[in-house]
Amino acid sequence: MPRLHHQILLFLFSIPPFMQGCGNNHTVEVVNVYENGNCQHISKGVRVVSYADIAQLRGAQLLSLEDSASTMTTSESSTSESGLLVAISRGEQTTPGYALTLGGPGILRQNTLEIPVIWQTPARDAILPQATTHPCLVVGVTRNQFDSVRILDQNDEELGVLKLN
Repeated sequence: MPRLHHQILLFLFSIPPFMQGCGNNHTVEVVNVYENGNCQHISKGVRVVSYADIAQLRGAQLLSLEDSASTMTTSESSTSESGLLVAISRGEQTTPGYALTLGGPGILRQNTLEIPVIWQTPARDAILPQATTHPCLVVGVTRNQFDSVRILDQNDEELGVLKLN
C-alpha cells in the first residue's frame, strides 16, 4: 500500500501548475516595476498608469515622453496590446513602516487576473516618527486574455478591481 501512495503523490506533483486546482485557472507572470514607501500624487485604489505616471510617483518628470504623449490619449499611453502597468495604493498612512509588495504570480480565473500583494504594517510597539506617507506598488503584466484585474492582500482582502473593457 505505501508504494501505491507514493506513486499517486508522484503523479500529482507531475501535473503542471496551470492544470492543478479549479477548472481553467493558471498562473500569469507579474513583474514588480516600482515600489516605494512614499509615492507622490497617488490616492487610495487601483489604476492603470503609464511610464510618465511612474516618474511622477517618484517626484520626477519624463521629458522625452512629452512630445509622443501629446499625440496619444491617456488610455493609449497607459495600456497597449502587449503590456499593462497597474498602480496599487492603500492611501495615506500616518507613519513610515507601511509597504506594499508583490506576493507572487497572478492567477487567471476566467476573465479576471488576480494579483496577490502583501500589505506590511509596522510592529505595534515600533517607535516611529509621525510623518505622512503614501506607500505604492506598480506592477506590469502582459495584456492577454483578461477583462479585469483584482488585487488581493495576504488575507484575501480585496484592495480594488480594475475593469479594462
